Parts: sequence; C-alpha cells; structure tokens
Amino acid sequence: MIKERQMAGINLRKVKGLYTGRHVGTIETKEKFLQKPKNQKIKKDLENGYNIREIMDMRNASPSTI
Repeated sequence: MIKERQMAGINLRKVKGLYTGRHVGTIETKEKFLQKPKNQKIKKDLENGYNIREIMDMRNASPSTI
C-alpha cells in the first residue's frame, strides 16, 4: 500500500509538471562528504581517541557515517 500511495503521489506531481526525480550524477564525492561540518567534528573525535559508540552518542550519527 505504501508503494502504491508513493507512486500515486509521484504520478500526480508528474501530471502537474512538478516532479523531477533524482538528478543523474548526484553521487557525493568523498572529499565533499568530508567537508561537511558534522563530519569534520567526527573526524576530530576519532583523532582524539573516542570510540565509535561514544561518537555515535555525542554527534547523533550512525555507525556507517562514522
């Protein structure tokens, strides 16, 4: 049901000419990812010896982000 409602919403926006979808080539580079302020703080925390679990709690970040 969720997928059906999602597709109905997308089709409605397409009819109105408002749906663009994900742009081709919108993959974020590693350099751009590491320049974000939150990720800079995580990097400094790792350099200061905090473990992943502590950083997750401090920065409200997922393990995959860290």
